[in-house]
Amino acid sequence: MQRIITLIYVIITASIAVFCTIFEIQPALFIIDIFAPNVGDSYSVNLVVLLLWLILLSPLLIFLAISKLMRKKEDKNISSERTGIFVTRKKAFQSAMVGIPIYINDKKAGIIDNGKTKFFDTPIGTVTVHAGIGKQVSEKVQVIITEKQQLQFELKFKQSVFTVKIILNQILK
Repeated sequence: MQRIITLIYVIITASIAVFCTIFEIQPALFIIDIFAPNVGDSYSVNLVVLLLWLILLSPLLIFLAISKLMRKKEDKNISSERTGIFVTRKKAFQSAMVGIPIYINDKKAGIIDNGKTKFFDTPIGTVTVHAGIGKQVSEKVQVIITEKQQLQFELKFKQSVFTVKIILNQILK
């Protein structure tokens, strides 16, 4: 849902930037006056559209940066006494600013960011793990975890023609 809203916002701001520049209305008129202060001066339409688009996108960029900073920081010291799984997300350009949710036994356990490793506590016994929601979801991986056992998983993306597929693999030691 967040990706759809982001995409819609980007498309709407691009169309507003183009519309305001073509018809020379505010806020594009302010930028045009900076580049062409006298009547009849020429200015770069592409530059005006780009600057206006960046200005209109700035609230979204600020929101994404703040939401990334507000996510819970991972523990640096994980005790070997804890039972759970480590999930390592490979660094990739696809969905770089978006955290991928991790589900353990069909309950959201947390979010993993691009290029990070995170530990998730799990119950003892049979555990089902998958990543992503909606159309972009990995296959469910079922493992048996004993007391004080820590399994490792790797989360990566596979590019297909029009979509990106999430793959969650267990790393065997």
